[in-house]
Amino acid sequence: MVDVGSHWERLAADDPFWAVLTAPAMRGRLWDPAKFYSTGEAEVATILRRAVDAGASRFLTGSERARALDIGCGVGRATFALGRRFGEVVGVDIAPSMLREARGRIPDGQRVRFTRSSCTALPFRSGSFRCVYSMLVLQHQPTPDAILAAVSEIVRVLEPGGLAAFQAPVKCLASPENGQTVSRIDLPDGEANMLMTSVSRERIIRVVEDRSCRVMNEHPDPMTGPGFESLTFLVAK
Repeated sequence: MVDVGSHWERLAADDPFWAVLTAPAMRGRLWDPAKFYSTGEAEVATILRRAVDAGASRFLTGSERARALDIGCGVGRATFALGRRFGEVVGVDIAPSMLREARGRIPDGQRVRFTRSSCTALPFRSGSFRCVYSMLVLQHQPTPDAILAAVSEIVRVLEPGGLAAFQAPVKCLASPENGQTVSRIDLPDGEANMLMTSVSRERIIRVVEDRSCRVMNEHPDPMTGPGFESLTFLVAK
């Protein structure tokens, strides 16, 4: 099995912004930080607006006193957008270089902290967060079962009345026989692998419902590119 943590640390050490948003023209540390972080603000605003439209506006009541969790936070692209809306935000990532970059960019006045963790074994008690958020993360797990383990953790740490927003590829068009692709990324110290893994929508929903949660909204998204079909799920507890 591919050592996902090792590969992500190498990608993060080489070019942390590009490792999060792999726009070809931005390779080589060419992302402008302001533009990069504005994508997180726009994304979070869209997701929360969709949640309100789906009837989940109550979860935002008192959000200035509530906690949010950003899983696979990278350099804080969405974490800081959540920090403008919630009283406390925790970002977790597997790559130390990502976390170092994120800690150096915490906006003044935000109660944000970062900690290292795998998304399949979160170091938090059940029901700890009003909002749990994870975009562009589950797709990089090594197996479909690992994606489902992460989904189970997402809904486990969600508090009653809270909302989870997460994205996952549900079909691999580029390699339907195994549901996975591997991109080889050239780095100064050799190649790193960027895995893309899918798992069926039905299996995701089964895990959500087994945890006494329900899917409020599913929305197709372009996050994985043309080789996959991807959905963003809004889940209530």
